[in-house]
Amino acid sequence: MIKVYTSKEVLELFHDEMDLYELEFLDGYCDYILTEGELGWLNFIKDKYCIADYLFSLFTSEDYIRINFREASIAMNADCQGMGKAVMLSDDTALQALLFMNYIEDTSEWDEWD
Repeated sequence: MIKVYTSKEVLELFHDEMDLYELEFLDGYCDYILTEGELGWLNFIKDKYCIADYLFSLFTSEDYIRINFREASIAMNADCQGMGKAVMLSDDTALQALLFMNYIEDTSEWDEWD
């Protein structure tokens, strides 16, 4: 069974220095349930930033999204090269923690976000 992370689990790991690096997904993806606040942020910036367009493309009939960190990094770099964070998303959110901990700065070898 695939592990689907919740905001509470991610924030507990992110704030515990001993568990912080459990948020680095070596296989390159993570299944995550967005909070109402994260969904509100996503709806607010929809069609304005590449990271929002990418995350919206992940929605299926499931109650979670599967974030591919390579693709997320390409989208974040298209928005603001080298920042490693989703535009306008609070640093207090679990989604920002996941994106930050798994950000890949140099995506120049890969296709750019459409």
